[in-house]
Amino acid sequence: MTAQQTLDYFSILYGVKDRKYRVESLIKELELTSFKNRSTKLLSGGERQRLVLALALIHNPDVVFLDEPSTGLDPDVRIHIWDYIKKLHDEGKPLS
Repeated sequence: MTAQQTLDYFSILYGVKDRKYRVESLIKELELTSFKNRSTKLLSGGERQRLVLALALIHNPDVVFLDEPSTGLDPDVRIHIWDYIKKLHDEGKPLS
């Protein structure tokens, strides 16, 4: 499965309303566009880390538990991910 197919599959499992919008939104926000059509088997460690974060957020959980979400990421991507996490927190999402 590709990264996008994986996100779509999880959105079906969680019963996400407006699946297509949610998947595309996370792909954009977490900068998955460059590898969204690549097999998950071929993803680098940092790309997998971003995909795992997107999978954790696909169903818009009430609380998000994060355990080193930026491990293995390039410095530029790491900053972007932490900015996104801060945005979630500023929107009132409880993060641990």
